[in-house]
Amino acid sequence: MEDGHSIAMNELRVGDMIKVYDLASGEYRFSPVLGFLHVERDREQEYLLMKLQNQASITMSGDHLLFVNETKIPIRAKSAIVGRDTVWYDNALVLITDRVLVKKHGVFNVLTYEGTIVVDGVLASNYASDIYSHEVQHQVLSPFRLFSAYVYLFNRGQLPENGVLPYASFLQQLESILIGLSQFLPCNPRQLFSSRSGDNE
Repeated sequence: MEDGHSIAMNELRVGDMIKVYDLASGEYRFSPVLGFLHVERDREQEYLLMKLQNQASITMSGDHLLFVNETKIPIRAKSAIVGRDTVWYDNALVLITDRVLVKKHGVFNVLTYEGTIVVDGVLASNYASDIYSHEVQHQVLSPFRLFSAYVYLFNRGQLPENGVLPYASFLQQLESILIGLSQFLPCNPRQLFSSRSGDNE
């Protein structure tokens, strides 16, 4: 948070100022929570707990995107290679040393204007997907982000309601269709919507 203290994801409200990274300028800053892409407070979800060389850790879904290595390439958390890939922690590269599956209650997916968030000190994307790149999702959500940048002031302090943002829901449905049709497509759906060819897989 802007005042220096940490807050749990389930306690975030619209308008809270959280730490983000501006990919265009290459600078960290504080930016308001515009809304939530996905909220399910009572859902039990399987997550990846990734342990870092500096004894820190981050917990996220396998499909959530985080920025790795010197070039800050966004890849799915489940694609990160233990002992090789590094994440950005407190503006420094830190090696991923272990990765285990855990189950936790609650799904909270924040949206910021920059499309990024710093969670437990680690730079991550706002977005999660099995096939879409960070760039594709950021562009598709541009209208909502621009709209929210003007109207979030009226919703400041509100706790998010359970559900999936319609924009995000549309992407999820399209993703399911593409995966189902993947055997009939001329190439892997990930190659159609990804800025990176392999994602370590």
